Amino acid sequence: AVPATYVRARNGFLFPLQHGLCFLESPPIFIHTGKIRSVDFARANGASATFDFQVHLRNGAIEEFSNISRHELSCIQNWVDTLRLPVGFPETSGSDQGGPEGEAAAGDEASSD
Repeated sequence: AVPATYVRARNGFLFPLQHGLCFLESPPIFIHTGKIRSVDFARANGASATFDFQVHLRNGAIEEFSNISRHELSCIQNWVDTLRLPVGFPETSGSDQGGPEGEAAAGDEASSD
């Protein structure tokens, strides 16, 4: 379990699992790996004691987990590498939109601004 703060200022624990990410707080959030377009690390290369982890979904939404301890960075990076998830901002072509993969993740709190 990785202590993290969800973008909506809720404290909880982020679990990188074989088939997705689970954030435990009320309500819990599960993001299946098939719904992830790419991920990004913010403030991971600086001197900060924490970093932010952004999950870009195929439907265009972004789930952000912030204030994760730098000690947990290698755990998250290993999870990303193991699942071969693309790192960085997704391309804006929209080619991944639509279809069953493009629907919102479970716990669909993210807005698709």
